[in-house]
Amino acid sequence: MTMLSMPVLISIAAFAGTILFSLVGYLFWTRRQTVRAWEEQVGAIPGADPEQSVSMGGQESLGWFARLIQQLGALNQSKDEEDNSSLAAMLTAAGYRQELAVATFRGAQLLFGLLLLGGVAVTPKQLLGFPSTLSLLALHVGAGCLGYYAPRVWLQGVMSRRQTEIANGLPDVLDLLVICVEAGLGLDMAIDRVTTSIKSVHKALGEELQLLTLELRAGVTRVSALRNLARRTNVLELRSLVAVLVQTERFGTSIAQALRVQSDVMRTERQLKAEEAAAKLPVKLMIPLIFFIFPVLFIIVLGPALLGVARTLLPALVKH
Repeated sequence: MTMLSMPVLISIAAFAGTILFSLVGYLFWTRRQTVRAWEEQVGAIPGADPEQSVSMGGQESLGWFARLIQQLGALNQSKDEEDNSSLAAMLTAAGYRQELAVATFRGAQLLFGLLLLGGVAVTPKQLLGFPSTLSLLALHVGAGCLGYYAPRVWLQGVMSRRQTEIANGLPDVLDLLVICVEAGLGLDMAIDRVTTSIKSVHKALGEELQLLTLELRAGVTRVSALRNLARRTNVLELRSLVAVLVQTERFGTSIAQALRVQSDVMRTERQLKAEEAAAKLPVKLMIPLIFFIFPVLFIIVLGPALLGVARTLLPALVKH
């Protein structure tokens, strides 16, 4: 039996990796679509528990792949309650509020670690440069660790993007709340009215405010519901707003005035952040300008002149 050549092995590995990541992406996308559909259905039910309903909908749509991940998650379950609480808080801040989110994430960590470790194990040594036994062992350990901790890095990125999206939508929400409160609506009704208006513009913030509205409809006190909102999102600007609203509720001061002041503060902070990012832009552009843009410009501008000089001088230098 003839050995496969290196280009053929690389092509097979690339094809297998593409199929694997496509399958994982498809299953993840269908899972998210199912969760969103259940969240929309729960939003129309007053007093319903969104987390329980969403988890029930996810249980009905579980396939063999999801069950495999959850079984791996049960094997990879941590006994440290603080670690589990921290991971659950990160998943909640990233928008994954299902009951089995922690087990699914830990199962995905173990699965990716095993897949990357297995991929390195089945790779021929010719492609690895004939490493020594110690180097090969270190490569296997590094591949397993990389696959295990890659989902954690991905989760950090998703959480940061969602928190940024929520923070960017807060000034607009505060402006709408000020208008509703000054028009005579109570804070609970104003939140409900604003939630229906911003769903299509700020989806992440709309989802969180919808959960806040459901908690208020279910009989949770306003202070507890607001604190739950701040704990779920873990956004500094939103925590500051919740602190202001709690103080307003406690001392009986004007809600409209507090919201207007908080809106001005947040809008000023966002403007200052934009100015800071604009001030950093020239420094960040130096590296691509020096290494990528200026050399190309020099070649385009000076290239024809240098070619003309070379054509003129080289024959004379050759004769001498």
